[in-house]
Amino acid sequence: MSEPVPPFWKRLLVLPFNPGLMAQARDWPPGAVLGPMVTLVVLLGAGLGLFRGLELTMKLKEGGVAFDAMADPIVIDRGGLRVEGTRLFRYEEGDMLFLVDPEQTVPDQLLPHRFIVARRHVVVDNKDGKRRETKWSDALSLLGQDSLRIDGASVTAFTAKWSTSIALGMMGFLTLFELIGFLFTLLYAFLSGLVLGGLWGKSRGVSGTATFCVALAALAGKPVINLVLSLLGTSVGACAGVLVWPAMALLLGSYVLSRLPVAPSSAPGA
Repeated sequence: MSEPVPPFWKRLLVLPFNPGLMAQARDWPPGAVLGPMVTLVVLLGAGLGLFRGLELTMKLKEGGVAFDAMADPIVIDRGGLRVEGTRLFRYEEGDMLFLVDPEQTVPDQLLPHRFIVARRHVVVDNKDGKRRETKWSDALSLLGQDSLRIDGASVTAFTAKWSTSIALGMMGFLTLFELIGFLFTLLYAFLSGLVLGGLWGKSRGVSGTATFCVALAALAGKPVINLVLSLLGTSVGACAGVLVWPAMALLLGSYVLSRLPVAPSSAPGA
């Protein structure tokens, strides 16, 4: 006789870490697994987005205070970018360089592998190793501005005006991003469930729906793992994820199904 479906809070908070609950998921309707997983994805995505948004606004506030001490004002208009002085803005974070250099005093061959450099007429984005150039005239048109002035006062004013919007925008963006990622989780669970069905379905007397629910439950920890890796400054990556997440579903799913008793029809001599 199957056990009753545990309360929602237990499926939400305990399922990602409890192989016993993953095994019980074979007797649940798919919605009993989907509901708490979607909720967890939304909560963690929104939480991470809020954290990133607040982190960004804090950096902008610090930048506004420190800007005038480290660089001269930057002006961008239809004629391009210029610096009102000789001190060029330069900021490095890890192996990433942000540089304002309209006169190209630092040639491309001396730049690191990952950089964003503002030249006279274009901004060059090479942060992911793929060079992209955007004209300042196009950027101004997109923003609906004829000119921009960047200095300590303008950065501080921008942050004060848009800090809430930045935080909410990051929450919305990362929540949507995680929900799109969950669609791939469903695909991984479906494919892994088919394999688990072939490996354990007959011998353990479980249906295709049951192996899908077990595979999905085995992936309940995916958003938690993604959150931890993001806070550590890394990620599984899209390409590696195609191998990592199905492997996780298969390994955990096989573990919990292998511990079930053999179905009477599959026992020797049956």
